[in-house]
Amino acid sequence: MDLSGFKQNIYESGILSTPMKELSSSSIFHASSLPNKLLQTSTHDRLKSVTNASHNASKLIPACFPTPNPPSPNFAARFRADVVQLVEANNIHKHSDTCYKYWNANRGDKKSCRMRMPRKLIPVSTIDPDTGHISMRRSDPWINSFNEYLITACRSNMDIKLIWSGSDAKALVYYITDYVTKMSLSFHDTFALVQKSITSLKTASNQTDTESAIEKSRKLVLRCYNTLASQQELSGVQVASYLMNWNDHYTTHKFEGLFLIQIERYLQTQLNEIRTKQKLKHSVHDVTDDDVYDNEETIDGDDNNDEEHFQIQSAESDKKYVLVNTIVDYQYRSEILKDICVYDFTAVSIEENVNQKGRPPNERYPFQKQHPQTTAYLMLKYSNLHLPILYGPQIPRRDRDKTRERYSRTLLTPFVPWRTDADLCDFNRTWEDALKSRQHLISTYSWKIIENIQLLHEYKK
Repeated sequence: MDLSGFKQNIYESGILSTPMKELSSSSIFHASSLPNKLLQTSTHDRLKSVTNASHNASKLIPACFPTPNPPSPNFAARFRADVVQLVEANNIHKHSDTCYKYWNANRGDKKSCRMRMPRKLIPVSTIDPDTGHISMRRSDPWINSFNEYLITACRSNMDIKLIWSGSDAKALVYYITDYVTKMSLSFHDTFALVQKSITSLKTASNQTDTESAIEKSRKLVLRCYNTLASQQELSGVQVASYLMNWNDHYTTHKFEGLFLIQIERYLQTQLNEIRTKQKLKHSVHDVTDDDVYDNEETIDGDDNNDEEHFQIQSAESDKKYVLVNTIVDYQYRSEILKDICVYDFTAVSIEENVNQKGRPPNERYPFQKQHPQTTAYLMLKYSNLHLPILYGPQIPRRDRDKTRERYSRTLLTPFVPWRTDADLCDFNRTWEDALKSRQHLISTYSWKIIENIQLLHEYKK
């Protein structure tokens, strides 16, 4: 844009900081028309208008002021004043309930601000030569970190940080990924809303004893849905997507759940039984590891570890459902699949009816004769590989001694081929020793998954 013939506004109120033509109406989009109006009024009224403009300016927040104009002679001073105004108005931290969102006094948590405020004063900016961490000079414990040019351009609050080290970059990736994929309602909030719906339905005055169970169930489901839907937070992108009748998600893979902890329970129970028998038989003192978990907070209260677990799985045609026991299916899989691990087994195959009509679309693998459904079902290879999702307690970090046994067991269970517990761990050895002797059986692809799991732990730091 040609700014020749324009000059900087001279009013001290600070409202008009964009260049404008002296005697004609401005052609700049955000320039004020105040000078032209002033030229059409008397001197007394003109001074009164300027006074009113100054008074109105004092009521505006700094974010509403235009950015100082770089070509102006006194730009440096105006720029510094603008930064000070923005920081004082927007970037000074004040404690709120959000600061203590995850604080729980019942657990004995120390009450501290999750925004890490107030922060330690730093007299001089430094760089840690070992980690590469940059510590910027800080003279106020309550001001969020900011960049003077960014805050002037964006005119909003910020808490900026230099991403210099690899650990900081990992933490940023995890934070962004977790933020964009988080649920709008937590489980306990959802449960509370459902409970509220049930209570309100019970106390409803329009209910009659003549209603059928189906009608009561329909009303209950409808009431729960309406309650949850009313509390659902939707972004503008989601709303636009629904209005345009577009999909609400896009994925490159299909997913299949793998309840890993159930398989761990089964293997540990079998191993403990063998150890007990050997102890009684040979009077050898072997430690029995009865606790599948290393962290008691993950225990769900179900002590019946011998109970079989089944899943309802949709068939390849998506029109029928099959009752699936992953442990039994994997143990008695076809001999052709003997070298496949649990993780890959979940990703490539699905249980299907033997008597399905039509030309076999995909590769099929019969179960061994020991399988209870060997005459009725077989394994069908997916048209496209599915991505297993591990349900249950997360795989521990590999660098913690207190969870080393669980870590070793959790790696052996999904990533090493087996049919019985003896294929993974001998009764007189620990899981850690078993992993060392069998880690060569883990495929290169599986090692990449294991490394990614470890990276996820590092991202959470």
